[in-house]
Amino acid sequence: MVTGCRIGILYRYSRKIQSVRINYDGYLNGVGLALLNHFNDFKSDDNLVKIQNIIQKGDLRILLCDKKNNIPDIAHYCDFYGNSKEYPFKDDTSFLSYFYTTLNDCCEFYYLYEHGVGWSCGSTYTDTPISGFLMKLSDAIDVMDEFKDNNFLSTAGNTCKELIHFSEDPDKDTA
Repeated sequence: MVTGCRIGILYRYSRKIQSVRINYDGYLNGVGLALLNHFNDFKSDDNLVKIQNIIQKGDLRILLCDKKNNIPDIAHYCDFYGNSKEYPFKDDTSFLSYFYTTLNDCCEFYYLYEHGVGWSCGSTYTDTPISGFLMKLSDAIDVMDEFKDNNFLSTAGNTCKELIHFSEDPDKDTA
């Protein structure tokens, strides 16, 4: 199913976001689970490098979990003969810019990784508990499961309304 999404890395101090579009299965139980299961060791430098390598190669057709072997299945764009096609990653200077890039690419979901924090996500769909928000990926999956099962009672005080505030520069005086 064609459900586009963007995955990106937020660089803490510069606030720069590098991201790519993924064309297929961008919903939470597709790309979301692949990110959570295979690229979620948020304290590991090796994990950060794996994510950077995916993004540096440009837009993807698909990123899913290979359920048989429990490894990620990553496919970049290629032409009819199997030669790689380059669709370079995007550089955004703020979350708002990243969000508009997501909207302009007609993506329904967006995922952001911050080293030391982990994955967060949101949706551009309307009328869902995660629409327009950025929240912890595992929480978003739980909230959307409740929503699909009609157990989502109210948005007042729910975790979907708690925006994740990415860590600030530790040297910055907050007083």
